[in-house]
Amino acid sequence: MADAAINESYQRERKSGFLVLMSLLAFFVVFASVDAFFIYKALSTHTGVIEEHTYEKGLAFNQALEQARIQGDMDVEAAADYKDGILTFTLTDKKGQPFDGAIVKATIIRPVQDGYDFETVLQYKGQGQYQTKLDLPLQGLWQAQIEAKWDIRNQHNKYQKELSFIHQ
Repeated sequence: MADAAINESYQRERKSGFLVLMSLLAFFVVFASVDAFFIYKALSTHTGVIEEHTYEKGLAFNQALEQARIQGDMDVEAAADYKDGILTFTLTDKKGQPFDGAIVKATIIRPVQDGYDFETVLQYKGQGQYQTKLDLPLQGLWQAQIEAKWDIRNQHNKYQKELSFIHQ
C-alpha cells in the first residue's frame, strides 16, 4: 500500500511538473508571437519620413542663423494664413504699406507622411497679398515654408516664413 501511495504521489508530481513546463512554454510562445506581430507592424507601416542630408543641413545652420538676423533687420513685415483652402501671404513694410513686386513661392509639406510634398507659386492679388489655392490630397497637419524674393536698388532680398495649419 505504501508503494501505491508513493506511486500516486510521484504521478501527481510528474503531472504538476509537466503542467509547469507546458505553462512556461506557452507563455514564451505567446510572448514571442506578440513580439513578432509588433515587429511586423513596425516594419510594414513605416512611412519613410527621414530627414535627408542631415550633415549638410547641420553645416548650413550658421547660414540660417545669419539669414534670420538679416531678416529681423529688414523693413519688412509678413503674415501668413490658411483659410478655406486658400494660402495667403501678406508682405508690408514697417509703415504698413503694401509690398508688391516680390516672387513668392511656397513649399507645402506633410510632416507626418512622405510623398505628398509639393511647391507652388503665390500670385499677387493687390494690397501686398499673395495667394494660391491649395488642393491638398489629405486632411490633417500640413506646413507651408514660404519664401519671398525681390530686388530693391540692385540688392537681392529674401524673406522666409513658416506656417503650420490643419486642413479639414
